[in-house]
Amino acid sequence: SGGGSSSSSSSSPVDRGSDGHGSGAGGGGNGGGSPGRASSAALEVDPCVTNLHHFHSFVDFGVLKAGEFTKAKRWKKNCLFGKVERHKWARPGQPEELTVVKIMDSKAVDSCRQTEPNDRKAFERGMGAAEDALNEIGVYSFLQQQEDSCRYVLKMLDVFRDETTTWLVLENCDGGDLLDCVEHRRDERGGHLGEDLLKRYVWQLLKAVE
Repeated sequence: SGGGSSSSSSSSPVDRGSDGHGSGAGGGGNGGGSPGRASSAALEVDPCVTNLHHFHSFVDFGVLKAGEFTKAKRWKKNCLFGKVERHKWARPGQPEELTVVKIMDSKAVDSCRQTEPNDRKAFERGMGAAEDALNEIGVYSFLQQQEDSCRYVLKMLDVFRDETTTWLVLENCDGGDLLDCVEHRRDERGGHLGEDLLKRYVWQLLKAVE
């Protein structure tokens, strides 16, 4: 919905020829083989290849409406391609909600489409695992579409774009992320965490990936 969505939804994750699936033209090189066999071989999936752009296809930007967000508190962190701020979100017909917003440069976010999508090729070329903002947004969008959501996974509320920036709107967690929480508890306890607390954190992590 909204402006900018056409650019995200129009890019397919990876074409079949580049991610190890093969292509119809390549299958025809097996001289003497029947068309049926060539077609079947061409569609075989290489289990060693991961499409690093898979979640790009789930991204759908809405239009950032003027006046709905008001910056709250003097709190800011840096993030990939931008900054993180708290904003109060006033949606028509809904109570005002305190949110955390990642505000990123849209050109930098779109540059993630230019990275190598084929995991094997990226590994063979010695490419590092660069952070991918579109994958982050895509994973949040995918999880948002699921019927069953885990309470221990941070939820995306929406994602927007204006002329120059991308706004990823997330739930506000006063205690920070899990790393912040663990470090705070550890420092309170003189550098140690109790076994019961560790068990609770591990259980929550396992529920999140169940």
